[in-house]
Amino acid sequence: MVFALRILLPGGIAAAHEAHAAAQEPPADVPSKRPFIILMAASILRAWAIFAALTYLPMYLVSQGYDLVAASMIMTLMLLSGVAGQIAGGRISDRFGRKEFMVFGLAGAIPFFCLFMVTSGLPAILALLCFGFCLWATFAVAVAMGHELLPQNVGLASG
Repeated sequence: MVFALRILLPGGIAAAHEAHAAAQEPPADVPSKRPFIILMAASILRAWAIFAALTYLPMYLVSQGYDLVAASMIMTLMLLSGVAGQIAGGRISDRFGRKEFMVFGLAGAIPFFCLFMVTSGLPAILALLCFGFCLWATFAVAVAMGHELLPQNVGLASG
């Protein structure tokens, strides 16, 4: 990667930043940060749910009779369905709107998680995959929304 960056950015990051800064014009007015703060709060809660699931669910699956390898495989499938969700979510949000999709995606994850908790076997696994799909589908959309809300601070919005 170091060699690739030396070829792509021969003057270093500072030279790329100077060229980028020279091309930008100062904004006429400063947009409100409130929508971004709301988006950030939603993203924090989503991350909390994802990491709680990744921490808690393997042991829960083991307690439900799955061996550790099977539980890990189910979690891997949940994460892979989340990757598919990110791709689908980006496409759907382009068509119906980012805010609408964020609300739908995050709210849609809740019934699937509840279904996972009250069922067992294949229906529970399918519900968990749908939970991962819905929850992760909002990730790329949140990044895109952040870029739209803070066009002058794309690095902050991406973070």
